[in-house]
Amino acid sequence: MKRITSLACVSLLAVSVNLIAAEALYQNDFENLEVGTAPAKVDGADLSTGISCVRVSDTRNGQILVMTDSAEYPKNVWPMLTHDSTMLSKISASKWIYSADIKQDAESPVDFVIEFRSAGPKTRFTAIIANAKGQLLTRGKTIAKLCTIPPGTWWTFAVTYDERNPETYQIQITDAAGAVLGETTMENPPGMGRITWLGYVGYTKADGSFYIDNIELLPLAASSDPQEKAKETPKPAQVEPTFRDAKYGAHVKELMNVWQVESEQPLGVLLNIHGGGWMGGRKAETMHKNHLNPGYHYASISYPLVNEGAVQPAMLNAALRAVQFLRYKAEEWNIDPQRIVVSGGSAGGCSSLLVALHDDVAAPKSDDLDARYSSRVAGAMVAGAQTTMNPFVIKERIGEKTFGNPMPYKPFGAQTIQGLMDNWDDYKEMVLKCSPLSHLSADDPPLHLFYNVNREFPTTKSSNGIHSPIFGEIMLEACKKVGVECYLQYWEKDRP
Repeated sequence: MKRITSLACVSLLAVSVNLIAAEALYQNDFENLEVGTAPAKVDGADLSTGISCVRVSDTRNGQILVMTDSAEYPKNVWPMLTHDSTMLSKISASKWIYSADIKQDAESPVDFVIEFRSAGPKTRFTAIIANAKGQLLTRGKTIAKLCTIPPGTWWTFAVTYDERNPETYQIQITDAAGAVLGETTMENPPGMGRITWLGYVGYTKADGSFYIDNIELLPLAASSDPQEKAKETPKPAQVEPTFRDAKYGAHVKELMNVWQVESEQPLGVLLNIHGGGWMGGRKAETMHKNHLNPGYHYASISYPLVNEGAVQPAMLNAALRAVQFLRYKAEEWNIDPQRIVVSGGSAGGCSSLLVALHDDVAAPKSDDLDARYSSRVAGAMVAGAQTTMNPFVIKERIGEKTFGNPMPYKPFGAQTIQGLMDNWDDYKEMVLKCSPLSHLSADDPPLHLFYNVNREFPTTKSSNGIHSPIFGEIMLEACKKVGVECYLQYWEKDRP
C-alpha cells in the first residue's frame, strides 16, 4: 500500500536559479537585448554574421544568442562572437575561470570551436571543438574526444587559465544539473601568455545553429595566503559538497554528495540520480553555484552499474534507499522530510519515476535504522526518461530502432533484445518491476516530464528512441486515467 506524501513540492518542481552577478568580473545572460535583433556588439563582445537574440523556454533566463552558420556565406564570413579588450581588460587576477552555457540545435547542429588567443598569430589554443554529432573534442598535440552530448541538450563549458603558468589549462564540461560529463588538463602551444582574444566560431560553412547563454568570467586568487584568498577572492564557479561520499547503503557505489543550504527552518531537498542507461555515468562531484538554490538542499548519488557487474533491481533499490537515507538524516541535515523531490535525466529520470510511483518500502521494525523510514517522495522532475521498459510496448509505440541502445535489455541480464523478447517469461517480472508505469496509482505525487529530442514514429535512431517524447505521452495518458498530476513538455511543433 502506498502512502501519499505532502504536495509541498511546488517550489522544487518549479526550480528557479538565482544569479550572483556581484562575484563576476563579467557576466552576460543577454536579457538586455531586443528579441530578433542582430546587434554588432554586446557589452564586451563583437558579433558577426548570423547572430541574433531569441527567446526560449528551456533556459533559466529566457533569452539567448543563436549563432547560425550557412553554406551560402562567402569566403571569410563566419558566425563569430568575439570578446574584445572591453571584457578581457576586466581580468584583474592572473588566474581565472571563464564559463558559458551552450547547446547545439536539435534539428540542425553545426560544427564550431571555442578558441583562446594571446598576442601573435600562432599563440592560440582551441579549448573545445564541438561537432554536429554532439562530440566535444579537445585539440592539443592531438585531437581527443572529451564527451558526447546529444544536440538539443544544454551543457556548461568552463576553462581555468593561469597566466603565470600558461603551459597548461583545465577544461570541465557539466550538464544542466551540474554533473561532470568530462574534464581534462591540456597543453598550450609555446609562447602563450595573457589572453587577448576569446571567441566562438562556426567554421564549416554548413547550414546549422548553436546557442550561447550565461557567459561568466570569475577571478581566482593569485595570493598563496589562504586568509588573503578568503578576503579577496570570490567563490569559484564550482562549489564543493557539504558532505561528500556519505554512505547510504551497503554497496561500494551507494554514495551520496550533499550541498546543504544554511537555514533556520528545515528545507526540502532535490535528489538527483545520474543517467547513463544504468550502465555508466557518475554522480555530481561539484556544482556550479548558479545551479544551487537557496530554497532547498541538493543531493546527488552514485549507484551500482551494469558495466561494473550489477543488474536490476540493484539500481531501483539504491534509489529507494537513498530517499530513506535522507529521511534518516533529516534532523541532522536540516531536511524537511515532506519535501523530497527526485530528478534525473534518461536512466536517472526512469529511476526517479520509479521512486515517485513505487509502493513505500519502509519496514518500521527493521534492525536497519534507515530501512524504517518512508521511501515516498513529494514529486519527480525528469528529462528524457523512459516510462516503461516493456519491449513490446516500446516496439509498438516508439519503434524497434530504440533497441540499438542496450538499456532495454542489458540491465536485466539479457545479451540481446531478441533474447529478452524470445524468453519473455524469464524476464517479464523484473522488467515490469523496473517500469515506472507498472507502479502508477491514484495516490502518487505530481510528475514533470521534459523531452528535448524530436518526436518521431517510428524512431529513426536509438538515441532518439530511448529518449522519445512518446514515453512521456504514454505516462501522461496513464496519469489522466487515474487522476495523477502530470506535466509533459516537448517541442509544440512535434505534437501529433
